Amino acid sequence: MALRDLGYKPYEGARLPATRNTWVLFRHGVGRAWNSWFVKVAVVFGWIPSASMVVFLAVTQGIKKMVVSQAPPGDATAAMPGALAPDFASSFLTMFGWQFWLFLTLVSLGAGATVIAKDLEFRAFRFYFAKPVEPWQYLLARTLGVGAWCFGLTWLPAVLYGVGASAVADDTAPLVLLLPATLYAVLVSVTVAVLSVAMSSVSTSRGVTMSLWLAFLLIPSILAMVASGMADFPWLRLASLPAILRILGTALFKAPTELAADPVHWYHALPVLLGFLGAGTALAWRRVVRAEVVT
Repeated sequence: MALRDLGYKPYEGARLPATRNTWVLFRHGVGRAWNSWFVKVAVVFGWIPSASMVVFLAVTQGIKKMVVSQAPPGDATAAMPGALAPDFASSFLTMFGWQFWLFLTLVSLGAGATVIAKDLEFRAFRFYFAKPVEPWQYLLARTLGVGAWCFGLTWLPAVLYGVGASAVADDTAPLVLLLPATLYAVLVSVTVAVLSVAMSSVSTSRGVTMSLWLAFLLIPSILAMVASGMADFPWLRLASLPAILRILGTALFKAPTELAADPVHWYHALPVLLGFLGAGTALAWRRVVRAEVVT
């Protein structure tokens, strides 16, 4: 069936370059994500964990300074060199963990895990691909649209915490850690965006894809916690996306590991993550190129 049979007339006039379609779809994806109440809630409350951590740091630093200042001259507390030095690397990882579970999960549910399913449900691909839009442009734009919100909800809180912690603790260490924080925000955002968009291609039902995405995040994480705590088998964490990101973040920030002698390192987690990303991209690509198209 041709579009003219549906009442459309061929466009006559100057056309923008086909490369502009990616930018147009990206802007449309960002705007469509904002229509989700999940994304609105995440944006409104996304600054609270990092701000709360800065306030908590200010209170604890004040208490430590008071204890050290009131200690007798010969007391070991006053001479303790690291008495006022918090572990900023672990604090950054904690902040990213809160952002992931509280807000990136909402964004990926409301915007990522529904994007392809929604277009399949409303048969929108026939209009996307009837224009000079390639499947790779569609996937790239849709993924970047979700990733932009994820990056904003990880990087901006990291900057807020880094600047606030540096001012409160009178230390430049949090500012230095903003570079690995930026790299980690990119890693987390790309991972969540790619895999949630890939999950949205599994079914035409948004309820099904959202449920599958939530199960993908929760069930392996719960099993990994049980296996690590009760069975002393930490390798199951390689099946949990949040645990994989935590392992990579620990290496990136050079933070202390969760286990005293953790056998799972970043070079174990990275290939697994790349496998997830490759499989997710292939799944989404296969679904998109098989979409019904009207010419």
